[in-house]
Amino acid sequence: MSLQSGSFGTITFAVPEVLKIAVQQTSGYVEIPIINGFSRVHWISDELDRIKVDFKFSSMPGVGYNTSAKARLDLLRAEKGSTTPKALTIAGENFGNYLVKSINWEVISQAGTMKPIVVTAQVEFLANPI
Repeated sequence: MSLQSGSFGTITFAVPEVLKIAVQQTSGYVEIPIINGFSRVHWISDELDRIKVDFKFSSMPGVGYNTSAKARLDLLRAEKGSTTPKALTIAGENFGNYLVKSINWEVISQAGTMKPIVVTAQVEFLANPI
């Protein structure tokens, strides 16, 4: 039985690593104010889809799915700023091609060592329609 629940390009994620997924899909409407009247709504275009995924990477002894929390985070951080979209697949569903827009993370380290044992990260992926 595989623990893989998703991937981003060549980076794969195990079941315990994906904590939460939030998808935002919006329409590109703008409000145009009218003097002495009600504002009008005008459609410009569909906005890009955004997916936020919360991850938890662990280097704790006895956790077999991961050996280095920092290494897993570094793989995702290396993707921020990349202009090459990659396929985002979660739980067998291909969401399409995405880029990493932002990463927020927290590190819990062993007392006195500053060696990360648990890293929680929220990664925002931005759809690339090309």
